[in-house]
Amino acid sequence: MKDLYELEKYYNHLNLRKFSMILSDYTQCYKYYWLESLIKISVSQKIEITFDEIINKMICEVWLVVTRFHLKLGVNIRGTNKSLLEEIVPVLSAKTRENQIESDSMIEYLIKEHESSILPIKRKLIQYVPFRTLSPFLKISGNNPIWSKKKDTIELIKKINEEDPLPYTIGAFEGLNTKVYINPEWGNFFRDQYFLLVGWIQFHKCVYIQS
Repeated sequence: MKDLYELEKYYNHLNLRKFSMILSDYTQCYKYYWLESLIKISVSQKIEITFDEIINKMICEVWLVVTRFHLKLGVNIRGTNKSLLEEIVPVLSAKTRENQIESDSMIEYLIKEHESSILPIKRKLIQYVPFRTLSPFLKISGNNPIWSKKKDTIELIKKINEEDPLPYTIGAFEGLNTKVYINPEWGNFFRDQYFLLVGWIQFHKCVYIQS
């Protein structure tokens, strides 16, 4: 995105070209919602976040897309074009009599009350999404076996981060309790350019949905 490239002179320690490549592949929707959720959480100056917090925010972000606009977000899974993220919404909405749930607080309450119903899907989401979102920085192909080796992937992320600051690193794998550490400089960038970044992500989400 041109606007991001133009910002490089102000954030010369950050690799904005690689960052812009995160959303260049339109094969899955997860990275759009992961990155958007991470940025929105980081605006509160929070630099340590769990996988669970980000996944819960992703559910909030996708809620209206599924319940009000009835848009499909995934590639073919078991004969349908639903994404795993999309499958969570009807499970939760079936647990309430409320006709319209729009606020994040209401959605977060549903998640908390019915966590056991969606836990298997949440666990599937964290197997690859947090790691593959950083793939432009890691320089490894999509079919590289390292993706299935959490410890090796986390160590690679840490190693590359020492030379080329990544938007975030990942702590020891502990399932949904695994911690994400946002780089302070990237955190400042997310806050400074919040509206630009959210608009950029939403543009790519629209392109993905239309493709």
